[in-house]
Amino acid sequence: MKKNKKTKRILIISGVSILLLLIILKTTGAIGGNNGIEVAVEKATRRNITETITASGKIQPVKEVKISPDVSGEIIEIFVKEGDKVKAGQVLAKINTDIYKSSYEQASAQLQAQKANLANSEARLKQTEAQLLNAQLTFNRQKQLYEKGAISSSEYETAETNYKVANAEYEAAKQSVKAAKYTVASVEASMDEALKNLNRTTIIAPLSGVVTKLSVEAGERVAGASQFSPGTEVIRIADMNELEIAVTVNELEIVNIHQNDTANITIDAYDDYTFKGIVTDMAISTANTSSLTSSDEVSTYEVKIRLLPESYQNLLTNAENTYPFRPGMSAYVEIITKKVFNVIAIPIAAVTVKTDTATMKLDEVVFVVNKNNKVEKRKVKTGIQDNQFIEIKDSINENDNVIVAPYSLIANILKGGETVTIVPKAKLYEK
Repeated sequence: MKKNKKTKRILIISGVSILLLLIILKTTGAIGGNNGIEVAVEKATRRNITETITASGKIQPVKEVKISPDVSGEIIEIFVKEGDKVKAGQVLAKINTDIYKSSYEQASAQLQAQKANLANSEARLKQTEAQLLNAQLTFNRQKQLYEKGAISSSEYETAETNYKVANAEYEAAKQSVKAAKYTVASVEASMDEALKNLNRTTIIAPLSGVVTKLSVEAGERVAGASQFSPGTEVIRIADMNELEIAVTVNELEIVNIHQNDTANITIDAYDDYTFKGIVTDMAISTANTSSLTSSDEVSTYEVKIRLLPESYQNLLTNAENTYPFRPGMSAYVEIITKKVFNVIAIPIAAVTVKTDTATMKLDEVVFVVNKNNKVEKRKVKTGIQDNQFIEIKDSINENDNVIVAPYSLIANILKGGETVTIVPKAKLYEK
């Protein structure tokens, strides 16, 4: 009983499959008609083709600086807000100066004290120099007298000792002056650094632009930049006169992109406009961030497209709209990589791939309907393509009728030699 049910189920499925196959063959004209398989064709024509690579990304300024203070402390004043235009050298914010002013004053007082000490040391040096000169003259006289036997040995030795003591005092005085000068220089350096730190409490704009980010409020404490730390970001300023779109493209596309390639750009905020851009930078290393990237994962690379100001001059309607774009706006680009002019072109759907049974290689082929409504299979060599058409470099002539639909027929059924009937494409999809 179970075996009969199973057999019956198989027969039903087989019957349905055969029926569906017959319907497909009937629809395509493979059976049941005297005029052959119904196909849609288009004539090969000469066209200009532009090959593009599409990608999406975000608008960003070419120049943007993150400003961190050089000294730590409390923010006591902020003179700008996000969106403000600023000029290079403009005061942006101030840090409490109390501790830095105190350090400067202490260093200044210490410097005055060390300068006084230096003056004393120099005066002492002059004094010991005079004493040394006097002791040397006395010693020279006593030495002559001693050699003549005019004075005793004790008198000679006393003069010699005095000379040696005076010389030692002179050398000590010189070292004292040297040390005092070093101390003065050290204190001067400390005072200069204290003055610089005092001046660093005023945060200055390093370039003209627009405040794109304000990260702190008055009353907050910030850390100064150092050799080991960038410090607390306070303000971000961007030059909005130079903008770019950063996009990522895969490893198959990056090889077709070149410096100075042009691009068409659309921006969500201005979807009625198309802007122009130019490729300015292409990353050498991959943009994939994971160090554990799978070997079969396609690598991506960052490409930067400069937004040309002349392409959005029409948006600058008044002084208040100097910067129509904002960092982070979504943008879509079509990078123009190649152009060909007046070439034979056919719809992309007309080209399929077939295995050459002799060589077992894959060939690109196109099916052409001749004057006798017979299908000719032609192996072709293709060039660049756009969204609709592909360049054909050989085997196809202008005005040849190439089969463009149905694609399932092109890809799976046609071999060449079939009789076909040319019908409008719309008829193939009528129910």
